[in-house]
Amino acid sequence: MKDLKLIDHLAALSRLSFEGEEKERMANDMESIMKLMDTITEVEISEADYPLTAEGGMELLREDEIKASTPVEEILSNTKGKLYHFIAVQKLMD
Repeated sequence: MKDLKLIDHLAALSRLSFEGEEKERMANDMESIMKLMDTITEVEISEADYPLTAEGGMELLREDEIKASTPVEEILSNTKGKLYHFIAVQKLMD
């Protein structure tokens, strides 16, 4: 089911050009992609197994754990420049 007109149309849309063997190879690749897509549609997936809503998937997430962060003073002690409670960096652009 090679459709060289379709390849020409897609090439024009994407501003590409294919000639001779290249066009044939692209048609073969497109045909194998379409066969793969047909195979994927045959797979049975129930919505119960894979809920499509955010509420249904929330139990898959882990609980947030609050942990103490490194004190600001300790972080700033490792920097060359600091301004107030921030790391000072050299201005790169005007």
